Amino acid sequence: MRHQTNRKYADRKKLNRKYHSQKAYRKKQKRKTGWRARLDKFTYRLVNVFMICFLLMIPIFIVYMIFFDHNVYKDSIYGLWHSENHQLAISYERGRKGSKRDWDIVQDGNVLIKNARIDDIKRFEDGTLYIEVYAEERLLSDLPAKNGLNYLNMYVRKDNYLTYNGESYKLIDDENKSITWKDGSKSPYGQRITLFDRLEPYIVFGMFGSLLIYVLFVEWKIKRKYKNK
Repeated sequence: MRHQTNRKYADRKKLNRKYHSQKAYRKKQKRKTGWRARLDKFTYRLVNVFMICFLLMIPIFIVYMIFFDHNVYKDSIYGLWHSENHQLAISYERGRKGSKRDWDIVQDGNVLIKNARIDDIKRFEDGTLYIEVYAEERLLSDLPAKNGLNYLNMYVRKDNYLTYNGESYKLIDDENKSITWKDGSKSPYGQRITLFDRLEPYIVFGMFGSLLIYVLFVEWKIKRKYKNK
């Protein structure tokens, strides 16, 4: 009697093991062929697409920054030069305006002088500076020459007010990349806003967003792998 009971329990244990084994197998097969498997494939491919887009955007962004990003921004403008042809040249620097760094001289979007040395000549009570700029003479430069150097003199004033002969002109229009003079005429400064300029913040956001999604997906896959084990 006891032998039959033990055998019955042993058979039931065997059946339970078999049932659980089959259940685990079916669950595994569902994971391989069901909606979860399709979701895994979709998310994997989607993340790969994001990663490819991110990798493609990196060289495009680098090339743009090196060869095409020569815009002059309103916050970095600090002076002008007024010629007979009503042209506009702007001096600006990458660092703090009061620092002794070299400046670049830009005329109508073209860099005429890079790394120009600027000497502070006069300082007026209202904060206006009269400065002279010297740099190595360039054959193709439109700037006047003095003592074998390209020479430029200008009045500059803080807070983006552009001055010439001690008079303040209107503030520049950063959207249209232009400055309006007292006679109502306009001169361009820097390059015009292009489609790429408008798309640039979205491209940068897409790059970092793609990278973030990829990192989160990899972390999720690792956690899921350890959980299944």
